Amino acid sequence: MSCLNSNPGRNLTDPRSSVGPVGGSFIARQPAMKSFGNDPPYRQVASIDEVFERQHDGPAAGQSDGRIFEFGAFSEGKVSLVGAGPGDPELLTLKAHRLIREADAIVYDYLVRPAIFKAARPNAERIFVGKKGGGFCCPQRDIEGTLIRLAREGKKVVRLKGGDPFIFGRGGEEAEALAAAGIPFEIVPGVTSALAAAAYAGVPLTHREHASAVVFLTGHEDPNKPDAAIHWEDYGCLGATLCVYMGMKNLETITRRLQAGGLPPETPAAVIQSATTNEHRQLVSTVDRIALESEHAGFGAPAIVVIGAVAALSGKLAWFESAVATGAGELASRPSL
Repeated sequence: MSCLNSNPGRNLTDPRSSVGPVGGSFIARQPAMKSFGNDPPYRQVASIDEVFERQHDGPAAGQSDGRIFEFGAFSEGKVSLVGAGPGDPELLTLKAHRLIREADAIVYDYLVRPAIFKAARPNAERIFVGKKGGGFCCPQRDIEGTLIRLAREGKKVVRLKGGDPFIFGRGGEEAEALAAAGIPFEIVPGVTSALAAAAYAGVPLTHREHASAVVFLTGHEDPNKPDAAIHWEDYGCLGATLCVYMGMKNLETITRRLQAGGLPPETPAAVIQSATTNEHRQLVSTVDRIALESEHAGFGAPAIVVIGAVAALSGKLAWFESAVATGAGELASRPSL
């Protein structure tokens, strides 16, 4: 299903656009039935300012000029921002599974694996708002507007995100929009990709002999921007395990700048692609060679890059890749991962 459009005539993230109780009832405009693409028709709601003005200065409800009217209780739904984990549906939390099973509508990203939808009701509305490799689908503002609209229709909405919604998932932005609009919401953590990718690759992110700190970084930002938020050189001398999300496109620049900041070129580094799924594969090298070698081996998104001494432990602790290659154990009976 294609991305849904929000109502262009209303600021959906403006808290004042929420309908509020006035004199024991709710006031709204005459129902202007509009539809965009596959959207069902919906009512355009008056702003709180307009409701307040008409309640105190204008005609009484039910005796207006026809532009506003009274319509009883307003059924409001709820949005659950849910982490879908890294791919393997068995890493989904029990709460996430229950919410997916109960959802009236599921708004999901590209990285949510099809097997996860087996828990959903057949009649649950599914709305795809994801993108792959920088490809465009939905502006963030439209996603937020869709969540608000669905909740205002009284639906139980699951916003399903790969990994964890609050780690490079824009969950914070969506929660802010819901809070501003007065929509009830909850956050359901998921297993973030760096933790799962490292575990399935046999890379302990911390180790008493090798690393006592872990840093999560996004590699999506152009590292050559003059005003870039991440100064990669600063992380070259931390002595911590570095987990880089969405960094494949800029990996050569990132690793070069880390070395410029003092990271030894022989520091172990790993790339883990499509972690926890049947497409899982991994490559371990050194920070001065990982970008070139992963490119030659055809690695790409979705992938996590782990940089630090712990990456070398994959050589003796890796357990999942060989199981995928041989079809061993339960993997053979789980083709939809």
